[in-house]
Formats: sequence, C-alpha cells, structure tokens
Amino acid sequence: MDFLKNTLEEIVIKKVEQGFKDNPDICQSLQCKKDVAVLILNKIKPRYIISARGMLHQAANTAEQKRISKEIDSVLPSALKQVNEHRRPNFDHSKTSGNLMDSFGKKERFTMTDGFFINFPFFLGEVRDRTTDEIISDVKVSMSANEKILDGYDGNWPNPYETSDKSGGKFAFWPKSIPTENDQAHPENFDFKLIFESKKYKTKEISFSIELEPEKFTVNFVRTDYSKDMDIVALDPK
Repeated sequence: MDFLKNTLEEIVIKKVEQGFKDNPDICQSLQCKKDVAVLILNKIKPRYIISARGMLHQAANTAEQKRISKEIDSVLPSALKQVNEHRRPNFDHSKTSGNLMDSFGKKERFTMTDGFFINFPFFLGEVRDRTTDEIISDVKVSMSANEKILDGYDGNWPNPYETSDKSGGKFAFWPKSIPTENDQAHPENFDFKLIFESKKYKTKEISFSIELEPEKFTVNFVRTDYSKDMDIVALDPK
C-alpha cells in the first residue's frame, strides 16, 4: 500500500474530541463528532505528504503549524454549534461509543495477519552543531535494532537518512513491520542504535532500548500517537 497522508486529519480529530469534552452540554454522539470533523476538514486546505522528507518539511515549518492550529481553532466553535443545532435525522444520537479515528478509515490502514508482528513507532529527531546550536545538513543518520539495519516502510522512508536545510536538520525513520521470532506473542525488547556521520563533524553513536508489544496486524500509516521524539543530537566539529 502506498503511503499518502493528509496530515490534518489527526490534528482535526484531536481538536474535535477536545472540543466535545470542553462542551459537555452539546450532543455527544459519534455521528455528531464525525459531522464536526468533516465540516472542518472541508473548510481548510488539506496538507498531503508521501514521504519522510515531506513530514519533516512540515515539522520544520513551525510558523505554518501554528497558523494551521489557529485556523482549526477559529472554525471549531461554529462547527460545534452548527452540528449541534442541526443534528442528522434518523440517527440514534444517544450512541456515544466508538472511536472517531476509526470513522476516517483507520481500520482500513491495518493489514490483519495470521501471526504476530512488531510495528515500530515513528522516530523523529534533530541534529545541531554543539558550539553554534545551528542545524546541520548533510549528516548521514542510520538506525539499527538488535544490530540489524532496519528497512524503511518503503523507498520514501530511507535508512540511512540524510539531513538537509529544508527539513531544518531533522531526521525521521518509520521502520517496516517485522514478524516476531517463532510467532511470539509476548513483548520484545529492542536495542536501537543511531549513528551520525558527517565530513565536517565527529561520528556519534546513540543507543536506547524500547519494549514493543506484538500485534496481529501490520500498520500502513504513520500513527502520530505512536511515536518517539528524540532529544536534539549535538555534534562536535572535527
């Protein structure tokens, strides 16, 4: 399955869910929540990405992120009011259970499997010069787990990854799901290693461990709520 994502979907859904929590007196049905989310998504311009570089470009543009957040916040109150006052007929609005994200095709972004798989989180980090605190481009960053280089989800998620000025010195990895050994169902511990290499900076290695739960499906989209933000990595000039 090709990776194509409107990055605003999850942002809007989180804000809609919070909007309903902040307004307990309005209709709390799943249908009304879906209507509010759709109303907002149809009012704002979508932002699609297809690769790690596209996601990093958006993450690096903090001004744009703030503008998008303000834009959603500006239309959320009117959307809540409109949907609450004009509820869909022929729907049982007493039904409040259900996951709003599932309504936007999240279930279809999973591939059910017979055996257990490890679905890795999305990793995001940033490289800077230790002496100047400036972002660094042209740094080759590679990721391994248990001494094996991890393949990216597809060609748009390379490993190694090379930083650039356009991405604000950031790097990202979304490793491809892997089957567990002997179809194990219990949690597995993964020892990760990041290696940073550059012609102008000293090579640096960072190690960390994460325990991951096996799942009976593989994931075909970036779960932003299942991610690991790395601390800023400072490199020393040679």
